[in-house]
Amino acid sequence: MEMIDEKTWIFPKNIEFHVVPQYLKTIEKSTTQDMLVFDLNNTENIHSSFIGFLIYVKKKLEIHGGQLVLKVSPSLQKTFDMLHINSYFSSHMSDYQEIPGTRTVH
Repeated sequence: MEMIDEKTWIFPKNIEFHVVPQYLKTIEKSTTQDMLVFDLNNTENIHSSFIGFLIYVKKKLEIHGGQLVLKVSPSLQKTFDMLHINSYFSSHMSDYQEIPGTRTVH
């Protein structure tokens, strides 16, 4: 995972189980409470523990009035469709400007 700035994180092609605890440590150290953008445009495969991480981050931000914005690849969009979790992650998406070359979860 690469952080462009404190509010924008770019994730790798494959997200495996062993990296999710590192993401949790990073989010716990983060002071961002208003909005985070997770760019998953190049991500094709995710471990189920990463879904739990996304839910955790979304809830953490919403407690403070913030929001989580996900930019997903077509492959990841199919995974989200299959799991029926698009609606859970799609709130407030229309309020965020598009990042060129990415897709918003819908």
